[in-house]
Amino acid sequence: MRALWALLAGRGSARSALFALLVLSACAESGVVRADPGPTPSPRSTPVPAEDRGALDCDRPEPPTGDFDYAIGSAATDAPEPDLRAYQVARDELQRRLCGERLDCGGLMAEVKRWTAGRSSGRVCVMATVLKSKVREWVARTASIEPLEAGLLDRARDLMKRLLERNVRANPPRAVIGTIEDLGLAGGPRAVWFADRIQWALSRAGFKLVGLEVGFDGKKKPAGEYEVLVTGRLYERREGQGEILEAALVGNLRALRETLPLEPVGCGLDALRATKVGSPVTSGRELLSDPDLVFTIDTGSGGQLCEGDKTQIYLTVGRPMHVRVFDLYSPKDGLAIFPNEQVPSGLVPAGVPLPLGGDSPFDVLLVPGSNEERFIVVAAEREDDLGPFKDLRGTCALTKDLVTRLVSGGAAAFPARAKVAETGFRVVREGCTPPPSAADRKKLQSDLLALPLCR
Repeated sequence: MRALWALLAGRGSARSALFALLVLSACAESGVVRADPGPTPSPRSTPVPAEDRGALDCDRPEPPTGDFDYAIGSAATDAPEPDLRAYQVARDELQRRLCGERLDCGGLMAEVKRWTAGRSSGRVCVMATVLKSKVREWVARTASIEPLEAGLLDRARDLMKRLLERNVRANPPRAVIGTIEDLGLAGGPRAVWFADRIQWALSRAGFKLVGLEVGFDGKKKPAGEYEVLVTGRLYERREGQGEILEAALVGNLRALRETLPLEPVGCGLDALRATKVGSPVTSGRELLSDPDLVFTIDTGSGGQLCEGDKTQIYLTVGRPMHVRVFDLYSPKDGLAIFPNEQVPSGLVPAGVPLPLGGDSPFDVLLVPGSNEERFIVVAAEREDDLGPFKDLRGTCALTKDLVTRLVSGGAAAFPARAKVAETGFRVVREGCTPPPSAADRKKLQSDLLALPLCR
C-alpha cells in the first residue's frame, strides 16, 4: 500500500488543494533486549604497543588517519603507571561513547588498540582506536538499541561543544528537531520514534527543546527562538552478517547559517524489530536527486504529518528552468500538478522557493490503499529538453503506463538532458488531532474522479 497526496489545483478562482496520504501503522513503544557479548578484558591488561606514528600532541591532538573511532586519555606523569592509566581512561571513554552506560561490550573492546602516546605539561596522553567497520559489525549483531542511544547522546554533547566553540552561548541553547527522512521520505512512525530519541539525547546534553506550531499561513514554524535545528536521514545497510539502521545527523546553526555534520549513529535492525519498530514499506527504488533541485516541506517535529494537518512543499531551483511536477500517490495512480491553473507558466526563476500547492496550504486527508507519497520534478533550461513532458499543462490524471514508468523506471524513464529529483513523506496517526470527516473523504474521491486524463 502507498500514500496519496492528491493535489487538486483549483479551477478558475479556486485557491485550495487537497492533499491525501495513507497513514502507516502506529509506532509501538520500544523495549530493549540486552546482549551479553562476553567478558570485558581486565583493566590491567598490557596495552598493545603503538606503531611508530610520532608522539601525540596532548594539547592539540590530531585524529588518527583512516576510518577509526578514537578517544584520548591522560594521567599525571607522577601517577603510578601513568601510561597504562591514560590508556585505560581512553578505553573507558570509548566504551561509554560506543556502548552506553549499561551494555556490556567486551567483544567490541577486544578490538581496541593503542594508537600513539605523548607527554605534555606534566601529563601523559594516550590515544585508543577501534576500526569503525568493527563497530558497525558489532552494532549489527547486538540485540539492543543502546548503541544508538549512546551514540545520539555523544553526538548531542559534541554538538553542544561545537556551539560553544562558535561562541553560541545561549543558556541553555535552544534546539528544534526538524525533518527526519526515512529511506528517502520525510516522516513516518520510525522517523517519529527516532526523533523522540534525538529529543532525549539533546535534553540530557543540556539543550532546551523548542516545539513547532502552525502559523495562520498553514506553515509549521518554531514556537520560539532557537539556536540550532537538528535534521536527520535514516538509511539501512548490510554490515558483515547483519543489517544496521544508520542515521546521518546535521546541526543547522540559525544565527551563523552554518551546518555541522555529525558522525553517523546506528543500531541493528534485529534490535529495532524486537522493539516493534519496523522498516517502512517502500517501492524499493532509490529516490533520484539533483543538487539544482532542492525541496522544503512544512512538517512537524521529526517530519511528522497528521491527518487534518496543513502543509506545503516548496521547490527551489539553482538556475532558471522549465519545470514539470508529478504526484505519485500509489503504484498505479498519479497526477501532473505543475504548471497548473494558478501558476500557468512552468518557467521557475532561480533561488525563489516555489510553493507547489499555490497560494493555499494542502489539507492532509487519507485515501485507502496508500502509505507513501512521492513527488517527481523534471526540469530543463530549454523547454524542448523536457521531451514528452513539454506539453503537459494543468492538473490532470496520469495514464497507468506513465505512472508505472515513473514509479519503477529510474533515471532511464526521463529525458536524457533533463534534471530529475524526488521527495515525499509519510504520515502518522499516534498523537494526532481527530481526522477529517467522512464528507471530506467523499469529496476527495469525487474530485479525483473528476480530473481529466493528461494528454
